[in-house]
Amino acid sequence: MDKVRLNFMGEFFVKNYNALVKYLKSVKSEIKRVTWPSKKELWTSTIMVTGTLVVVSIFVYFTDQIFVLIFNAIHSNVR
Repeated sequence: MDKVRLNFMGEFFVKNYNALVKYLKSVKSEIKRVTWPSKKELWTSTIMVTGTLVVVSIFVYFTDQIFVLIFNAIHSNVR
């Protein structure tokens, strides 16, 4: 990086240091208030999301295959 860019970045951080510190303190405060899921809740949610993903993927695949058959049938009759 050239000196001009480094100088600009340095000035930016010096000018905004207090705002950055205030922001980071508020982030730390918010993180303490978060209700984190238990291990069981996390696993249950993960399994549900994965199962839903598999079901939707299978549905989309078969729907796509049906449309391919339909469009191929239409296309072969047009010729």
